[in-house]
Amino acid sequence: MQWVILLYAFLEYPDGSLEKVVSRNLPFQTYNQCEQFYYQNKDNLIPGVIDYSKTYNGEKLNLIEMGCSKAEVVKPGQSIPEPTGFKPLYRLGTNT
Repeated sequence: MQWVILLYAFLEYPDGSLEKVVSRNLPFQTYNQCEQFYYQNKDNLIPGVIDYSKTYNGEKLNLIEMGCSKAEVVKPGQSIPEPTGFKPLYRLGTNT
């Protein structure tokens, strides 16, 4: 089984429901690489995720958590498994 590390974000709607967004187009080989990318780019990543929510959902959502997760690499045509091993790097109002 092969694994890839991906950035993720949990966004909160005004009604309190959550949406998970996973950046599958930006894979990393290790958590360390993902963390380094996050810390080097967080000033753009955090506002970018919030802008994404407004563009694709029609309303500005709250960014609750952002970090790195692990997902299994699958063959084309297979269903994409949900990420696991969430390692938060940002939580609402604080950096971990």
